[in-house]
Amino acid sequence: MIGGNTIESFLARRQPPKNIAAANDNGNLHAERVNVFDLASDSANNVGIDAKAGRVAPRGTGAELLAITAQDLTMRVAGLGARTVIYNEVTRDGMLQGPDIEGAKSLAAAGVEVIVSGGVGSLEHLRAVKAARLAGACVGRALYDGKFTVREALACLS
Repeated sequence: MIGGNTIESFLARRQPPKNIAAANDNGNLHAERVNVFDLASDSANNVGIDAKAGRVAPRGTGAELLAITAQDLTMRVAGLGARTVIYNEVTRDGMLQGPDIEGAKSLAAAGVEVIVSGGVGSLEHLRAVKAARLAGACVGRALYDGKFTVREALACLS
């Protein structure tokens, strides 16, 4: 999630990152700025949304929350052509206690693919992602801590 203050640097480069969402500190989506990147194109069709207790957390920490919910932001960016949301419930990030699958499924109801991020700590968590028919999962700490290997994760999901 890129907050309103730092999106200007991306606009100035005119080389958009692969994953971009833009909400200012008041929760207003910068739709006119997002359209510059054409979310329906192959260059920027993924949107990262960090949330805490269902509300957008623009700094990714949950220290401050916007009035807009992750569900509302997902619906808005889907309306702009986003096809995939990478969803992170920030309180689960690095905790190895399981991703927010229910939250991810509610975002998928907006008609986008959802990749859940934060909290994966076991192969069972990956099986739950697959059973929920989510697009995928981002795994970090579990791999760093040796909970399972990339090969085991891929075998679990195939």
